[in-house]
Amino acid sequence: MALVSSFRIFWANANAQNRVWSNMVWLFADRVLRQGLGLLVLIWMARYLGPTQFGVFNYATAYVALVWSFTDLGLSSIVVRNLVKNPDESSETLGAAFFLRVGAVALAWSAAIAGVRWLRQGDQLTHVLIVIIATGMVFQVCDTFAWWFEGVVQSKYVVWARSAAFLLSALLRVALILSHAPLISFAFASAGELALAGIGIAIVFYLRQAARFHFRFTWSAAFALLRDSWPLIFSNLAIVIYMRLDQVMLGNMRGNAEVGIYSVVVLIAEAAYVVPMIVMPSLLPDIVAARQESEALFYQRLDHLYRLMAFLAYAIALPLALLSGWLIPLLFGPDYASGGPVLAVLALAGLFTFMGVARTAFLVTMNWSKTHLAAVSTSCAINIILNLALIPRYGALGAAIASAIAYWFAVHGFCLCYKPLHHTAGMITRALLYPRFWK
Repeated sequence: MALVSSFRIFWANANAQNRVWSNMVWLFADRVLRQGLGLLVLIWMARYLGPTQFGVFNYATAYVALVWSFTDLGLSSIVVRNLVKNPDESSETLGAAFFLRVGAVALAWSAAIAGVRWLRQGDQLTHVLIVIIATGMVFQVCDTFAWWFEGVVQSKYVVWARSAAFLLSALLRVALILSHAPLISFAFASAGELALAGIGIAIVFYLRQAARFHFRFTWSAAFALLRDSWPLIFSNLAIVIYMRLDQVMLGNMRGNAEVGIYSVVVLIAEAAYVVPMIVMPSLLPDIVAARQESEALFYQRLDHLYRLMAFLAYAIALPLALLSGWLIPLLFGPDYASGGPVLAVLALAGLFTFMGVARTAFLVTMNWSKTHLAAVSTSCAINIILNLALIPRYGALGAAIASAIAYWFAVHGFCLCYKPLHHTAGMITRALLYPRFWK
């Protein structure tokens, strides 16, 4: 009951509250299904493939994620914000967003194929894996339709599409393991999941329209979106760099087996990120609305959000860190046992990931995307420098320490250094020192 009470501060009437709770439940179900069952399948994959082959697979996945990081164009939160504020202009907003993303995805696919030929010369297996995974990522242009469902707080339809695709892919991966399939088959399974999810989202978007939805692309709408989102393009790029570049650098500097060990740790650590990713898509429309109502209400809700995120982060990070030395070999086998200390570091670093998601709600609502860009760009540079210094000597543990420091600076350290965010730094500090989930 205390947890329920903590969320009630965000909504002023019962209808809005029920709508947000329903949306959050569907997002929670989606994340639990895909993170929970997906983690079990990936654990089985890791044990089946072993550190070296699992490392090759995750190297290819991380590389494609790096190249793909700009294709969102920073539009997701901007589009949701505009749909909430100007629902009459939804055709122009979605039309411009969709066609901008088509161009970005085409560019990313070409860059991914060209770049790997230079980065991994003569490594034909990695080349093929990247072509397959990148082709599946093309279907992420359909995520534009998912933003419309977020704007009207009806995410359950997106959940249906993604969950169906995931279940089919999970079943296929299990069948591949049981049939002792080669590594390349798992890349096809990943690409197939992305393709099915994208097509499914497009279908449910079409079916949910009371009248035929007409996309209207106008240069004025496109330029308006890019004017607000361009700093977020580079912000998203920087975020993905300091979350995925470590795996690419590990592969190039310490070999595929080290990537495999680090990747299984990341799987466990990032499973906790399901919590803020469930909460924020449902709360963002109401946080935007709160600022339009009053500054006092806006900051009150933000303060409660920071404290709630801190409480949930501690509740997950501390047990995970304490049990890390026992958990990794239990789940993945003795070949991955050296990942225990790495998990302890990344679990504690997750505190700042939770707080960062909450701070993003503030920056988006204030339209301070340039500030977000400055924070993540600086932390990205810190991460790269620390990776270069620590990975050659400490391997996966060095990459984890570099990531932890970068996460802290991006979310908290930058706020301490930048005067306009001193108030935010205070809220984050108080939340970390005194977390709570009650009002």
